Amino acid sequence: MKKITTILIVLAMVFSSLGAGAPAVFAAEAGGAAALTDIQGTKYEAAVAGLMEMGIVSGYTDHTYKPDQPVTRAEMAAIAVRTINRANFDDLRNPAFSDTTGHWAENMIVMAFNAEVIKGITADRFGPSLPVTYAQTVTMLLRALGHTDASLGGAWPANYLAKAEELGLMASLGDWSADAPATRGDVALITAVKAQAIRDHWAPAAETEEPGAENGAGKLATFSGRAIGLPLNVASVLNAAGDAVDEVEFLMGDETYYLQTEDLGDVTTADFMPGGKYDGSLYALRMKNGVVQSALTASAAGLNRCIELTADGLGAGAFRRITAENNERLTIAGAALADFAHAGDEAKCYEAVFEGNVLDTFRSVSVSAIETGDYVRAWDLDSDYAGVALVMVLIDKDDVAAATAYGII
Repeated sequence: MKKITTILIVLAMVFSSLGAGAPAVFAAEAGGAAALTDIQGTKYEAAVAGLMEMGIVSGYTDHTYKPDQPVTRAEMAAIAVRTINRANFDDLRNPAFSDTTGHWAENMIVMAFNAEVIKGITADRFGPSLPVTYAQTVTMLLRALGHTDASLGGAWPANYLAKAEELGLMASLGDWSADAPATRGDVALITAVKAQAIRDHWAPAAETEEPGAENGAGKLATFSGRAIGLPLNVASVLNAAGDAVDEVEFLMGDETYYLQTEDLGDVTTADFMPGGKYDGSLYALRMKNGVVQSALTASAAGLNRCIELTADGLGAGAFRRITAENNERLTIAGAALADFAHAGDEAKCYEAVFEGNVLDTFRSVSVSAIETGDYVRAWDLDSDYAGVALVMVLIDKDDVAAATAYGII
């Protein structure tokens, strides 16, 4: 059985200033809707199962879903953002809500505001901890689907409630009132009706293949700048002109790229495997017109911002044990910073596959692997969300022995 170490990489080149994430809407994943004892055989089960599959909601660690529990306005904003499944918006605006600064859902609320899904209860207050009403719930979801005050006409909330009835959003509900607090179970029923349609509405247009994709360079075929990710290997190849060059196998996002250098020796495994081993550092490839010039650690690459949140008081980075994980906020031991939030679903997650005690390769997985007892290195790359980890390297608690033997913790 292969040992797995989870690595999260967020790419500064790919993500815009909305890269910061927010905590889970509900508690930790509990093994699927079938494992949630209080909704088995109920009208909520299928809706919750579908939303869990899409990464929109989850159950509690005690294997319950608590369908009768009210949902807050912050939680509903997070549900809308996760249904959209998009973190970057064309026009980033500051909602200037005085009551969301430092709130666990602050970044989700910013995203929802920029998607024009939410408004405040006043000009400067959002009311994140107030219960969301049924009228507010359908309003957020219909706005996420592309409906607006202008397109619907009439007065709120009657205009949104009429459209919700027309689209069947309330068809599975029992008794409800527009001004009553919406429950977790009913929110799941309402959201599930149009969740895929909302996601499809926000899906980016299909991109045509970049020139150079045939040689493995893909979207980086003509790129100039610094690409942030994880080098995996280097091999000698012949370029199109027949000259011998290096080719860097480079993991960035969900893709693996094969990027050539100008000459042999421009990049070697020693550049990203000190002592012949991966050390959990983040790397930047300096590129010009799709050609790799050099490979440096991200901290040495001259990025506008690169702060290791897991460094000690002297600035030395290292893996730190996670002593608590709650709502996408990590408490760690041994670092100068005792706790920090991470980017959640806006992060990219990778697993480092061990063969015995040797780190063999990496693959992309979900970010839900983070647990108390894991070890982590984390970086802040975005001054707009200072102190939020956009890049994390995570060693699973079950792989600590292998990682220790390998020498990275």
